[in-house]
Amino acid sequence: MVSKKSMNEQFLASMKSTEVCSWFELNVMRRTGFYLAWFANKLGIHPNAVTILSMILGAGSTYFYMSGSWYYGYGEQGDKLMGVAFNVIAIGMLFWADVLDNTDGQLARLSGKRSRVGRILDGAAGFVWMIPIYLGLAWRIYQHHSMEFGWFGIDHPTPTLSAIYGIAVLVLVFYSGFAGCGGQQRVGDYYMQVHLLFSKEANGTELDRSEQQQQAYDQLPEDSKWWERLFMKNYINYTKKQERTTPKLQKLLAKLEEKYGSVSNMPEDLRRRLHDYSLPIIHLDFTGFSYRALSLAFFVLIDFPLGHFLFETIVLGCGTLYTIKKHEAFCEKVTREL
Repeated sequence: MVSKKSMNEQFLASMKSTEVCSWFELNVMRRTGFYLAWFANKLGIHPNAVTILSMILGAGSTYFYMSGSWYYGYGEQGDKLMGVAFNVIAIGMLFWADVLDNTDGQLARLSGKRSRVGRILDGAAGFVWMIPIYLGLAWRIYQHHSMEFGWFGIDHPTPTLSAIYGIAVLVLVFYSGFAGCGGQQRVGDYYMQVHLLFSKEANGTELDRSEQQQQAYDQLPEDSKWWERLFMKNYINYTKKQERTTPKLQKLLAKLEEKYGSVSNMPEDLRRRLHDYSLPIIHLDFTGFSYRALSLAFFVLIDFPLGHFLFETIVLGCGTLYTIKKHEAFCEKVTREL
């Protein structure tokens, strides 16, 4: 029988770092993910299979997000109870998709089954969820918008006005999804991996550099799978965008490697300084999933999904720009001092 102590040791071994997690994430999301990972490891399930299940569950929630609401109900009868139930199911499916997105990494560390493809799949999971969800919500807004028009005294919008409104919503959704959700999560993932470079507690970082990924791509055998090449090519572009967004950070990392041979060889006082500065930025989490998930759940339940896209574009967008500006200014200061 596995003792409580050894289970806790395994839980810690399954984590990159505990200090970067909020209380809820550590004690609910990560603990749940660990028990699922522990069970999956006993069954010999590969981490990539868990990632794919996460993608299916998250993307599958789209139907429930777009098919019902409390105001318009569900189906031709406008069943309001069923409409609310559909949205609650959607929120629950996305929650478990996020849990499984944590589980795959914990399983990889428990089982030792880490791979480049797994890292790429893990990074793509959020996009696989959100693209269909966002398009589904755009369709829902186009189909049902009499409540919003009623706020402006328009009781019976014409088909032309509805079409114009639908196009405007679709433009906002695309911007919110790719520049907002996609860009913010990309920055958040990068800052997380950079912070783990400066953390003694961390159980390994997955900071990937575009040059290294390009070299790995160039060394792929000629008979490698087409989907592996496609994923790697997209991942190279992903890492390039992360680096272009953080030019001062790139100069700092280059300076550390030039002066000390590698980032891991930097003096302890400098490591602690970088660590202590980046930790509050990680906890602020403008770029992470938490605010986005809460916003999506709230606005969907009150039947105003457009509010989520406005919140993501304006509030989370400004928060992300503030985070980047603050982090870049600090990196520039440290680089000058070196």
